[in-house]
Parts: sequence; structure tokens; C-alpha cells
Amino acid sequence: MKRAILITLTCLVTLMATASQHNEQDPIRYSQHLMREANKLWNNHQYLHAMDSATLALFSNPQMQKAADFIYKHWDQTMRYASHRIEHNDKLNNINHVQIRLETYKLLVEIYDNIKYCHLPLHGVNNSWIWQPEIQYWDGHYQEEEARYHKMLHAKDAKTDD
Repeated sequence: MKRAILITLTCLVTLMATASQHNEQDPIRYSQHLMREANKLWNNHQYLHAMDSATLALFSNPQMQKAADFIYKHWDQTMRYASHRIEHNDKLNNINHVQIRLETYKLLVEIYDNIKYCHLPLHGVNNSWIWQPEIQYWDGHYQEEEARYHKMLHAKDAKTDD
């Protein structure tokens, strides 16, 4: 578990460190870099982070067929994984479970935000895929979870101050 988290953090730090320079200089190379990261993250079972990278790659380079195919191939499994994370932690209201739900909603909002302007259906193997983004749905849940998280942090801080 710790190894997977370390790999995820390493990939994300690398991604953020090179993001601005690649994105402005060469969107094609930046998209290729994002897809390499998406594949690494997917292989390490970091499905939401992988989908976030793939959708960002498609946003950066709408002609990138690899990104479109990755999204199409892995979309259902990613959404099942996200639903499982949310449902599994839904009844538990300790701060760690709220944090997991918050991260899940945040990544879903980012994923949908990355592709909401892409022209769909995408071409290639997924030319019949119909796209209807639900950004408002996930964004609403994210805002609710963020408020719950901050309320719990405030309550925790108030307890430690006593």
C-alpha cells in the first residue's frame, strides 16, 4: 500500500513539475508524457489518477487517439472503482473516510472538467460512445464533502485546544 502511494506521489510530482513547460512548448509531447503517466498509474491500480492524466492528455491534444482509446477502454472500470470508494466509505464519518470521499469527488470533477469541451463521440474504436458529462452532479457532491471535511477538521482542532 505504501509503495503504491509513493509511486502515485512520484508520478504526480513528476507530472506537475513538467506540466507547465511541456504544455506551453509542445502540446503533443505533453500529451504523450501524460499518457505514459496514465499507463503507469493504471498499472499501479491508481485508476482515478490514471483517468485524470488521460483526460488531461485528451484536453491538451484533442487529436490524440491513444488518450481517447484509453478513456473508452477504462471508463467503466474507473467509474465502478469510484462508486465503490464512495459507497464503501459512505456510512463512515470519521475524518479519514471523509477525506477519501473528498479526494474521489475531486478527481471525478477534474476528470469531467478535462473532457467537457472535447467533441464527442470520439473517433476510433469508440466512435459510437455517447458522452453526457455530469460535472454539476460530481461538483455538488465535492462541495458537500469539502464542507463536511472542514467542519470535522474544525471540530478536531477545537477538541485539541481544550
